[in-house]
Amino acid sequence: MTTNRAAPAGYSNYQLTQQSLVNPSFPLLDRTKGITIQFDIKLNAENHEGSDKNGDGIGDRAGFSVIVISNDKKGIELGFWKDDANLWVSDRIWIQQDGKAEPPRGNLFTHTAEGSAFNTGSMTHYELQIYGNNYRLFANGSSAPILTGALRDYTAFDHTTTIPPLFYNPYTTSNFLFFGDNTVSASASVDLKRIAVDPNPVVP
Repeated sequence: MTTNRAAPAGYSNYQLTQQSLVNPSFPLLDRTKGITIQFDIKLNAENHEGSDKNGDGIGDRAGFSVIVISNDKKGIELGFWKDDANLWVSDRIWIQQDGKAEPPRGNLFTHTAEGSAFNTGSMTHYELQIYGNNYRLFANGSSAPILTGALRDYTAFDHTTTIPPLFYNPYTTSNFLFFGDNTVSASASVDLKRIAVDPNPVVP
């Protein structure tokens, strides 16, 4: 998958033009029972230059993102960066902030310090676990998480302000998944091999 700033793109379990599931049998993403999302990706290139929305000198968008929203609309959005000399490190996985509004009125969808240096340029098997109020991200079968923290509430997002406007608000959509580029402020070239959902995993 290759995107540019004029043409964000990605894969979702929901229709693009209407708030309905592609597969009506898609399982319930119930965080009280536990959710595991597995995916294999490699970033070949990524650019988010000029995406600093709150003026802190750090980009706030990513050329590749993973969004998981549970059935009660709590969730997490991970941003994947690659090879940008303006970052703390070249490759990084980080979490989008929640809040009541986007800058300048708030901190919604800004870069948090909740991130980790990681080689996003190699094909990697990721496992994102959600249980209760928290998430954990693992890579390549390791028992040590790359990232761990609290779920977010992104429901304040106004989908009518995007360019072009979205047909519905994905962050107020229950059981929502997205893999790809969801912004006109970044771009990426990504190899995406596999996505798997386990709605009832055993999460310690």
